[in-house]
Amino acid sequence: MAIWTSEIKELEKLYESLKGQLPDLEKELERLVKADDENMILLYSRRCLEVIIIDLCQCELKRERGTEPLKGIIDKLYKEHKVPDHIATSMHGLNDLSTYGTHPKDFDPEQVKPVLNNLSTIIKWYLKYKETGTDFKSKPVEEIRKEIKGIEDVKKSISISRKKWAGLLGGLIAIVASAFAVLYFSDITGSGKQTKKLEKSIAVLPFFNDSPDEENSHFINGIMEEILNNLQINKNLRVVSRSSVEQYRGEARPAIPKIAKQLDVNYIVEGSGQKYGNSVRLRVQLIEAVSDKHLWAESYEKEIKETKDIFDLQSKIAESIASELKAIITPEEKNLIEKTATLSLTAYDFYLRGNEKFAKYWGVKAPPKEILFNAEAMFKNALEQDPGFARAYVG
Repeated sequence: MAIWTSEIKELEKLYESLKGQLPDLEKELERLVKADDENMILLYSRRCLEVIIIDLCQCELKRERGTEPLKGIIDKLYKEHKVPDHIATSMHGLNDLSTYGTHPKDFDPEQVKPVLNNLSTIIKWYLKYKETGTDFKSKPVEEIRKEIKGIEDVKKSISISRKKWAGLLGGLIAIVASAFAVLYFSDITGSGKQTKKLEKSIAVLPFFNDSPDEENSHFINGIMEEILNNLQINKNLRVVSRSSVEQYRGEARPAIPKIAKQLDVNYIVEGSGQKYGNSVRLRVQLIEAVSDKHLWAESYEKEIKETKDIFDLQSKIAESIASELKAIITPEEKNLIEKTATLSLTAYDFYLRGNEKFAKYWGVKAPPKEILFNAEAMFKNALEQDPGFARAYVG
């Protein structure tokens, strides 16, 4: 019998109480209570927390999570008094411990119990929190219909008294809209000058590594660089080099509009990733810099069985970004983007490790010789695994 059996039983009761009320949480909680491996228990505990944090971010902070680490959002919820002190403490405890589920060598099974206890505390509070909000599912259908009808009656009474004004206002709006359309489609501003169309210039910022340590940072950074390289293939895009964006690594980087101004770009791509075992989870988003508006965002989760899985994922993300910016990809560009550089996972891992060592010293005229030797050794190891891996020669 597992030492955390009683904690799982408590969570089973909470799972039974949901009954379709919170489908996203219910799905992850179901996976958790059915898991029989301590690593998977920690992983699904973290996912339950992630579902709750994303919802709180939308409801309380009035924004999407984006790629921000959970720790940062928990801190904001606490500072703005959106969650009680003891709940914020439980969230931090769960978040810190659950990440170690992907690294058995650093993991003690005894750590499962406090994670599950914290999760139970958080879910109980979260269910009470959701009950205080408007929950149409909990109301009888007839009651909902009456409420909607009452709202419609009020709208109707107001609209009757405003019909005359609506007619006048509608005419005025039509005139303004027509004038705006003429100016817009002729690209002319009020000053009589031709407007400059927004250039498709873009920077891919270093991805946040959500893994509990830096062991997988080379893999996450490799995905970021590959997306950048794939975007550079598209002749309709101007993409800033990786050496230029490395200065923005870490959570302390400036706001998006400021970064864009410093790099002289109109769009920013940022993301985060986590590698656990043979699987990877990514969240990537495209932002219009001047307005800090999110134009596109997507989450990915994929099991890596062969290198094609990695390259397919990277090319899919780059093509989605290009499509969002209406940057047409030619058949030749598409073939280059979707090309698999090597069939050896081991060779590709050695290559990424070597490239990561170089990346830390981009812009430095004389990197330490030890770094150069280590990087060269990694590239040689890659070539031993796949002598035809061209990038390892170039690296």
